[in-house]
Amino acid sequence: MCFLHRIKPDIQILIAIDQLADLTKDFWHNYLINFEDHIVLTPVYDHEVSYIGGGCPPIEIDAGWLIIYHGVHDSTKGYVYSACAALLDLEHPQKEIARLPYPLFFPEYKWELKGEVNNVCFPTGAVVINEMLYIYYGAADERIACASVNVHLLIKELLLNKE
Repeated sequence: MCFLHRIKPDIQILIAIDQLADLTKDFWHNYLINFEDHIVLTPVYDHEVSYIGGGCPPIEIDAGWLIIYHGVHDSTKGYVYSACAALLDLEHPQKEIARLPYPLFFPEYKWELKGEVNNVCFPTGAVVINEMLYIYYGAADERIACASVNVHLLIKELLLNKE
């Protein structure tokens, strides 16, 4: 089994467990002692400078594991949550292959800018249907919305931004 999780400000990976019962106190003790070794993605770009975190479950594609996650930056209007994209190695998911240097999408519509929590596009689910990637996201913590992009074009754009 493999899990992505987040302890701010990064996204970490947990690899090589066979069952949830393997997540013992000793496991976590050893994991935290070697914490730096488990970081997969760390904030790099302006739109994710405050912190990053999980989003949609990883999607297995030929080029690797497509990760749609959220990036956060602090602004004069508070935190802004954007949808972001990265590609991890298929055989070694702890290795980043590429990442978009800009948000995939960000709060710009009225229902994303104002709500329970302002300025939020928080990706939570994704599916590929007929070459289209549909990304479901929370908008200002009051609504659910969906954005779409051709998955092949997204991968092509990602691969222009290899690590």
